[in-house]
Amino acid sequence: MKYIVPNGSKIATQTFNSELGIEGGISILGTTGRVFPMSQGSFMETIRLQIRQRIALGFPTLVLVPGNYGEKFAQSLGWDSQHIIRTSGYIGFALDTARIEKAKRIVVIGQVGKMVKIAGGIFNTHNEVADARREILFAHLVRFGLPTQFFDDIWLATTAEQVSQILNSWPSAAQFWDYLAHEIALKINKRIKSELSVEVYIFSLKQGLLGKDVPDE
Repeated sequence: MKYIVPNGSKIATQTFNSELGIEGGISILGTTGRVFPMSQGSFMETIRLQIRQRIALGFPTLVLVPGNYGEKFAQSLGWDSQHIIRTSGYIGFALDTARIEKAKRIVVIGQVGKMVKIAGGIFNTHNEVADARREILFAHLVRFGLPTQFFDDIWLATTAEQVSQILNSWPSAAQFWDYLAHEIALKINKRIKSELSVEVYIFSLKQGLLGKDVPDE
């Protein structure tokens, strides 16, 4: 019996078939080729599978991103899909799995709102779990020396993206974002017991790269 799916190869590009080693068409027996996790556990198992697969295929560097925006930004930095893994809000689980599976290098790339949470030690970044973006960002800004005339606008901003725009008029903004990326890297290194090399990139949807922490750069 032979099954033919018109435009199957094209349709497959919209699925996770390639993540499962299925090339040249779309799977139609046993799986739809699309991943629809019905629980936290099933999504986390998908992350574990992808990490194990990447390492087994000889890719010791893993690029962890929350979702579509992070993936596109990672690609703009030169990373291809073979290295990129979407973690959704489960960045902590992905980091733990990467350490257990003996990855060598982790690159964490995320939009500023997600990354601020990691700076506060929050490794499940789903809003229903924890959301202290304003407090974490404000604390780090004050520690870094933010002038008092910015305080009210920063505190009343409703998103981290808005904060990044407000800070455009602060001469030390670029240095602050690099500092924050370094603080995030410290939190990640503590989580993974400093067993992997870590790089961090923070970006804004409107402004692009805000800050980064790259060892030996």
